[in-house]
Amino acid sequence: MRFLVTAATGTTSAGVVRHLRSADEEVRGLVRDKDTATRTFDDLHGVDIVDGAFDDDVVLAKAFRGVKLHSWPWEVAPIRSGWRRPSSTARCKPDYHTWSSCRASQPATTPPCFVGRLHAEIQDHLAASGLSYTLLHPASFANNLFYKAESVAVEHILPAAAPTGRMAYIDIRDLSEAAALVLRDPTLHGKTYDLSGPDAYTFPEIAELPSMILGHEIKYVRYHRMTVVRRCSRTESRHGSPNSSSAWKPALKPARSVPSPQR
Repeated sequence: MRFLVTAATGTTSAGVVRHLRSADEEVRGLVRDKDTATRTFDDLHGVDIVDGAFDDDVVLAKAFRGVKLHSWPWEVAPIRSGWRRPSSTARCKPDYHTWSSCRASQPATTPPCFVGRLHAEIQDHLAASGLSYTLLHPASFANNLFYKAESVAVEHILPAAAPTGRMAYIDIRDLSEAAALVLRDPTLHGKTYDLSGPDAYTFPEIAELPSMILGHEIKYVRYHRMTVVRRCSRTESRHGSPNSSSAWKPALKPARSVPSPQR
């Protein structure tokens, strides 16, 4: 059976490819640039690479030919690719899709996050398409904390919002492994999985971890509310979305405090 992994050179997708290949599965990778695929994988044996634009019907027809199972990871979110709806994917009609997306995209309420709203739009379209699919909802990625590495190293601070909100982070590598497992096991198909780490931490508690490792205090510094709103507004404006910073304000309210995780 052949598996198609879209955006195969992305952080999550590359891990999916490696897990599938380690299980001796036949994999096809859809990528924008074939040279990047060559640099990403030490060995392309057993990996068929199709390169081109993700919204090109000719490229997609080639990619999906003979494919039964398709992994569509969060790297192909519309904010990055410009591909707002999987209409071309739907026309190719493989037997089964997986789609991994942030939990902020769940459409029970209108997501305040710009990226979350676009993810929710795709999920709604996928649900209405008639395709068979499974959704993977990682809580949040521990890897994203590395964006704060310079502040930790240079200023000895961890700047962040929501001091009482808790998050059970997951490593991107765990998401890749979970996606490959779901693809290979038909008994896991057709469901939605919320993926998270074993413990939920606040940002002040996260600051304690590098403090212990480095041997000096890393101080949590709370973002001012308007700093978050301005950053969110710039993100939306940069990607062609109307300024809707007011939608973020409910998300900036302090979260309900819950007991600290056992260490």
